[in-house]
Amino acid sequence: MKRNTDPQPFPSGHLPDGRVFRAVKRAIVSLFNSRSARA
Repeated sequence: MKRNTDPQPFPSGHLPDGRVFRAVKRAIVSLFNSRSARA
C-alpha cells in the first residue's frame, strides 16, 4: 500500500500505471526527438 504522504499528481488508482507510464514515456520521447531535431 502506498502512503498518502507520497507526492502524486493524482489520487492512487485514478489511472492504471501502464497508461500513465506510456503517456509520460511518449511525452519524454516526443520532447527528446524535438530537441534532437533542433541540434
